Amino acid sequence: MLRSRAILAGWAVASFEAGVVLSSMAHFATTPWFLVMAWVGPLLAYGWVARSSASFRIASRLPWDGLALAGIVVLLHLRRQVYVGANGMVWIAAGGVVSFLFWLALRPDKESKLRQWMALAFFAYILLRLRQFSHTQPNDKSLRGWTGLFETPFSLGQDWGWIVAGIVVLLGIFVWRVPLGEKNASLVRKISFWGVLVPPLSLLWLAWVTSLGPVLGLSPTQVPPKDAPTVVLVSWDTVRADSLPLFGGGGLETPNLDSLAVNGTLFTRFHTPAPITAPAHNSMLTGMFPPSHGLRANGETAPILATPRLPEVFRDSGWSTAGFVSVQPVLGRDRGFPVGFQYFDDRPLSHSTWQPMIHALGFLKRVSAIGDRLIPDGMDFAAATTPGSTTTARALAWLEETEGPVFLWVHLFDAHDPREKTEEFRPFLAAARARAEEGPHALNPECEESLVEQRGEIAFLDHQLGLLLDGLRRRDPGLANTVLALVADHGECFGEGVDQPDLYGEGGIKVLHVPSLYQATQHVVGVIQPPADFSSITDLSHRADDLASHVDLFPTLCELAGLAIPEGLQGRSLVPVMAGQTLPDRPIYMEAFGAVAGQDRLVGMVTAQGWKIISTLDGRVQMLHSLMIGDGKDFSVEEKTRLLSLQQRLQELRSSLPVVERGQVNLDAATEAQLSGLGYVSEDEDDAGNDSQEE
Repeated sequence: MLRSRAILAGWAVASFEAGVVLSSMAHFATTPWFLVMAWVGPLLAYGWVARSSASFRIASRLPWDGLALAGIVVLLHLRRQVYVGANGMVWIAAGGVVSFLFWLALRPDKESKLRQWMALAFFAYILLRLRQFSHTQPNDKSLRGWTGLFETPFSLGQDWGWIVAGIVVLLGIFVWRVPLGEKNASLVRKISFWGVLVPPLSLLWLAWVTSLGPVLGLSPTQVPPKDAPTVVLVSWDTVRADSLPLFGGGGLETPNLDSLAVNGTLFTRFHTPAPITAPAHNSMLTGMFPPSHGLRANGETAPILATPRLPEVFRDSGWSTAGFVSVQPVLGRDRGFPVGFQYFDDRPLSHSTWQPMIHALGFLKRVSAIGDRLIPDGMDFAAATTPGSTTTARALAWLEETEGPVFLWVHLFDAHDPREKTEEFRPFLAAARARAEEGPHALNPECEESLVEQRGEIAFLDHQLGLLLDGLRRRDPGLANTVLALVADHGECFGEGVDQPDLYGEGGIKVLHVPSLYQATQHVVGVIQPPADFSSITDLSHRADDLASHVDLFPTLCELAGLAIPEGLQGRSLVPVMAGQTLPDRPIYMEAFGAVAGQDRLVGMVTAQGWKIISTLDGRVQMLHSLMIGDGKDFSVEEKTRLLSLQQRLQELRSSLPVVERGQVNLDAATEAQLSGLGYVSEDEDDAGNDSQEE
């Protein structure tokens, strides 16, 4: 009986924590694997700790019911992330109810009711506190759940419905109590004992998953055109334009990127349609804005469209196609990105005996407060990503083994938070720190260190670019017959948004990009280098001020390769601009559909005249910025007439974009934990089904 009571105390703590974990990921909690493992992981961990503790002599004297309540308080203190997402309170309540049920079961039958009533009040109070509370900066690990939780002002507000429902449920459980009894106690012990099989079975499954090789697709069926060029698309993750020397940034050198600009066209007003990795990359590969390609947030799968994807066009025209990506949970084989690639490599790290263990520990770090504190930082990150050096080496190896024209996509993730810790990165980090005083600086001083360290990561990316260029030159001396495009998918905020505390909290957006449409995330580098002998482009060193976006890469690369541009694309070829001509003005649509609260998701538009409008979906917040002076000043009050005009244009632009039903979310437990480890805590949660109405 004693051991059973100890196990139930551990389960009470575990269930409450599972509710907290699921609350920050409510959109993915419908995934069976994640739902089960997010509950089973803590149950096993805390259940076995409590079971083992019951073997000590002092165990019979311990107040296990009190220890369970204390354990809940401790886990709230230890968790570096208490984040209640949209509709996440459902999971908080579910965890609290199950936890209270376990707590009641461990109580002796004939003890005083006073402690039970006190426990009921405890659970009700904690649940109400969590209902009122949410960290605005989940990636700021200096914020502990305990501190913010009890500093948050307590107000009933519009939560009376939750309060009544919660009290009714808790009272109902309190009245309908199932005594522990010897029969039930024996069942608890058996479940706890056989649960030990779950970890080895999970490791076997992870071993099988991590042993998978690259995805092999269809080979080209056509003969490529004569003198068909090599076409390379390089995407850097999380690099804002103003961090680069090309745009006046200091504290680092990027000689290889600079050489591309010298031999190609630098688009000075290149804007991403989304500050999120998967939607932005899908716009590159489809030529469509997010509403029309249907992938709006990380963790979703790209829907099949009526128009072909970029690698499909090249493969069907005779090119060998290959993609090498560095963040499997976002751009991997289960997200629709291998379509059109003859060879697609999304393997995290390299094959290793320890890889399954890394995945398992990374998952436990995310779902357990104890794991969060004891398992080294970066373990979950390491399980989800591939170092840029490994990705580049894989791409170069494939290039050396492949003959004929190729279309190659290389994605590097090293500039994304959390910061690099590998040995090969340290010289770049040291160089960045030595030049830390050079600007620009973070708007929020708390983010300055991260900004400086990211400069080292960008220099590391440039080094990898140099290695890739060397390999391409061995294949094509002088790159006379090579098309090379380099873009960033989005940037990063280091304190932007201080003027919108209702949206972003005090201090602005700190080392995050998902909820932003500021220039820090939207203005990115875009460089395209044509073949040296491309007939219509004579000025190889050219800065173009025309608005451009990721949707334009598809038609531009097709034209530079001599291929017909498929009909139905929303982007346009930039080759005329590269040849010194001008194109008609057009606005660029953008959206931030990863915000935690559904109606706080943003839509926006930047115009050729240098104005940008940003609006929440419900219109509660409207921002108007002049990009001539940056987006630090909001003109929505001073320029009312212009604001109304741009609101109308934005609505017309949104109405002109056909809306494709969003891709399905089907994540296993490890993948969801990895997404959380990468900072994508709760992207675009339970309003997913309302897009067609909102558009």
